[in-house]
Amino acid sequence: MKYYYLNLQDEEDSSNKKIGEQFNSVRKTLGNFEEYLNNVFQSLKEREIKAKWRKIDTEDLFKLELIGNLYEIENKEGLYKMKTSSISDTCFDPTKDFVYYKIKGEPKPYRTTITREQYDQGIIRINTLNNSILDNTITLCTDKIEIEPLWNINSQNIEGVVLRKDIEKIIVYIQEKDKKLNKEYKKYELQKYISRREIAIFIKENFNGELRDEENFIFSIPNKIVKNEFTIKQLNFAWRKQKNIGDKSFKIQLEELDKDSESDEILSPLRFFFDDDITILDGENRGIEYVREKGECSEDENILLLRRKDQKEYCFPDSTYLIVKVNTYQIQKQQEAIVALKNMPIGSHRNLIKLFEKLENEDGTKRKIWENPGKELINQWNILTDEKRDGCLEQRDFVQKAINTPDFAILEGPPGSGKTTVILELITQLVQRGKRILLCGSTHIAIDNVLERLDKKINGSSLLEQYHILPVRIGDEQRISESIGKYQLNKFLNENKEIDQRLLFDLANLVCGTTIGILQHPKFRREKGLQNTKIKSETGEDIEKEKHVYVEPIVPEYDYLIIDESSKTTFQEFLVPALYAKKWILVGDIMQLSPFTDSKEIVSNIKYLIPEQKQKAIFYLEALKKNKDKKYILPIEKEVIEEIYQELRAGRYRGFEKYNGKIQKEDDKKELYIFCAIVNSTSQEKEERTFIQRRIENTNRLELAVSDVILIDKNIFPKCIKEKLLPETHAVLLRNDWENTEHFFSYRYYNKDNDYESINQYFKNKSWADEIAWRMNRSHENRMGGYQQRYENLLPLTEDIRDKIGTIYRIAFPSILESLVKGIEKREKDIRTTITEGFKFDKENLDCRYTILKYQHRMHPDISNYPRNQFYTKEGREALLDLSSINIHREWKYERYNKHSIWVDVKNIEKATNKNEEEAKRLIEHLEKFINYAKNTPPPNNGNEWSVACLTFYRGQETLLRNKLRRISNEKNNYSNFRIEGKYKINIKLHTVDKFQGQEADIVFLSMVRNQTNGFIDNPNRLNVAVTRAKFQLVIIGDYDYFAGRKKGRRQDSEELLELAKNNIKYKEE
Repeated sequence: MKYYYLNLQDEEDSSNKKIGEQFNSVRKTLGNFEEYLNNVFQSLKEREIKAKWRKIDTEDLFKLELIGNLYEIENKEGLYKMKTSSISDTCFDPTKDFVYYKIKGEPKPYRTTITREQYDQGIIRINTLNNSILDNTITLCTDKIEIEPLWNINSQNIEGVVLRKDIEKIIVYIQEKDKKLNKEYKKYELQKYISRREIAIFIKENFNGELRDEENFIFSIPNKIVKNEFTIKQLNFAWRKQKNIGDKSFKIQLEELDKDSESDEILSPLRFFFDDDITILDGENRGIEYVREKGECSEDENILLLRRKDQKEYCFPDSTYLIVKVNTYQIQKQQEAIVALKNMPIGSHRNLIKLFEKLENEDGTKRKIWENPGKELINQWNILTDEKRDGCLEQRDFVQKAINTPDFAILEGPPGSGKTTVILELITQLVQRGKRILLCGSTHIAIDNVLERLDKKINGSSLLEQYHILPVRIGDEQRISESIGKYQLNKFLNENKEIDQRLLFDLANLVCGTTIGILQHPKFRREKGLQNTKIKSETGEDIEKEKHVYVEPIVPEYDYLIIDESSKTTFQEFLVPALYAKKWILVGDIMQLSPFTDSKEIVSNIKYLIPEQKQKAIFYLEALKKNKDKKYILPIEKEVIEEIYQELRAGRYRGFEKYNGKIQKEDDKKELYIFCAIVNSTSQEKEERTFIQRRIENTNRLELAVSDVILIDKNIFPKCIKEKLLPETHAVLLRNDWENTEHFFSYRYYNKDNDYESINQYFKNKSWADEIAWRMNRSHENRMGGYQQRYENLLPLTEDIRDKIGTIYRIAFPSILESLVKGIEKREKDIRTTITEGFKFDKENLDCRYTILKYQHRMHPDISNYPRNQFYTKEGREALLDLSSINIHREWKYERYNKHSIWVDVKNIEKATNKNEEEAKRLIEHLEKFINYAKNTPPPNNGNEWSVACLTFYRGQETLLRNKLRRISNEKNNYSNFRIEGKYKINIKLHTVDKFQGQEADIVFLSMVRNQTNGFIDNPNRLNVAVTRAKFQLVIIGDYDYFAGRKKGRRQDSEELLELAKNNIKYKEE
């Protein structure tokens, strides 16, 4: 391994000391990542997700068929033959010369044009209708030419109904399909006469039908069809019933279990059913394995089509729920990347290794780690051509830095600031220089948006054509935008069978995929061996674990890696594609959402930090503090009792003190909170002021009665019940069999108002590691909030694990973007490196690699005002400034609201849950009024359709809104995307805020849900995303007084939420 590090050194600085420092620093840091990922991998291997399912509601589908056909024939009226003998050899120029003629009875001559083809054939068309040309002559150049009509006004016999007639063509409708016609009649496309939209509107108004298949004119008709044949614009149509057969009849829609939809988890667990290479099992008969048909599934709508693994036919699952075993491939790739960089770094990885090198010498002076950039100037701009446009100079500045960087370039841009435009310019500039690019992002939308704009034709050609860019899109075809599906890897190879996959990747100069999807790259998928390694457990036992190893170093094939939305990408996610590139471009916004880290990943690492008995002791004690006015009995392991005793002695008793007054004051007399433990006959007895431990035979019932908490060795609990040792004033926790005992009924009789069930469920469903993980996540989300102290309270007092917790925190939460811009939280004794300090440690290094875009192009100023002042004008930053012309581009005629950012006040029963029925109802009311306006009003700025987003912070509220949107759209199988047909189409998207980052809509309805506690709404990054999605109108729906801090008895601790309420005026209901 040291041989690889030796080859990374500069010739003038390759001392053994430096190599040793570098080797030890990298191995230690990456070793922590490796251990973290190994624990996650072991946890994921055992993890399973359950989901309910339902059949897709059967619809009555009808195909709309035209009875007969449309034809076009030549209109012979006005067609003349020029007598050849009268045409002289003139210098005829069809671009300049006109034909002149006179109509009988009119003094002035008329003129028309003639094509070269008509001239050569001796034919001319003149729009004379029923009038006669004087003397049957025309003038061309200086020649007088005789003409004669080729038609007789009364002789052209036209079949069918004439629909349209112009100078050259006649469009006719003939209802008889098999009617024999001469060759003059040519088939005419229906859509040229009547548009699909006109037909859809007619069907909606007359049959309440919804267009399901635009290409084949298939509609869903909810009501019984009374009239099978009908007429639209002189055309006769008929319905033909469609059968739900084959694939579609077996499609199912997944639904979350009730406990999952009620949870505060950010993302739905259903997402695991749509990963690659997964195993889906029957919920009741695990011997049945199902295979997912990728081409017929939809992650957005949670739709699956399954067949048994041993059968070819599609089927419904046998039981009412399904189980998916979580895919570990992504974690395996991260493990392999960490091991490859740690053990076998090559020259191209030199700058990745530098991230972990010491920034200071032993005397505290700064070390020269990073090279200076190049000085190449860009003389020709391809997309950023208007330097007078607001923000163009900042965009150009970054492209210049990215072209010249020897390693990293970092672009920060607030919402709607033109980051994608910068990426387009950079791609074209790099390809012009012969570079190959790997493009990644956290979402399919981010990647597809870049490709769509590269593929868009402007003045007849696209950027792909102009700059000879050959893209390959890696990822599941069903998740990729249809407009760029032709570049999807498998589809491209199927349609171009003469091209080998290896040759395609050799030729492609732009390879694209999400940070997860890109892992399907053939180079990434090469199999690595698994090495079994024995490690020592805390008890000294040998445990065998699987360890991923590389047998050879990774050689980069791409010159640049561009990662969009890198604020959502952790270092370990970044490293997988990073090893295949020589330079790295990070694009994102640290004020938007951070990486999503599943709490179970954190738990899988925390739970190994201290023994399980100590975890339970701390967990029970901290929960009892919150319920110290109640009395409980805990039957637990004797080892846990001992850990409780040790923790109390170490200082955890603080917080258990009781006061004799209702309001705690310093001079109030404290009452002791007493713990009493009952142990077996061989255990030691203890007696202190607040902790008494008795053997069972020495137990005093009166002593137990005055204790606040009774701890019992669970093995002797049945004996305590049998001998009636336990006082009826205490509730027993952690025992399901207690409710069948005489003690339970006595307790209920004397303590009718004592609610013990909530803490009991808390003990059963949560753990010490769960609580630490949740608080660590909240601490990261609110870096300046009060959650740091709350998770510090859960750390053991009998041993110091703060360093270990800090290591997990620094691996799990920060994005690669935040690490390199701001640095990450660290301890004083930590070595300063670029990955901990960011490039800001040396301002010169940061300035030549970093640009922030200042101007936003998305939001009306009413909307951008709050996020600009709250999030983008702090710490010396100034961004999210309004484009000078944004007012003009974001005005519209919807006059329901007097400001473009408004608050709809909802007063209802106080709730701390994740759903709010009253808010959902009000949101739909406002949405329906907008729909009535929009479906008959053209979208602004010459748009094709309206876009609406219904957003909320909670999945429970999302479920409520989904049911209501299904009703108003009549799309009962849809999950996230709903469509309203009218004169103008309206697309409605329903998502949680986290899911909608990177997207925008004309109008956004945002449901706040909470009116008692903030939950995770107070995360500034999440709030920023929520309020920056709307272009024309933001409608916030929630309890205004609660968020404004005006609600009696409810304090608003979040500065961001207080300012949000103050920045918006309340909507006055009609």
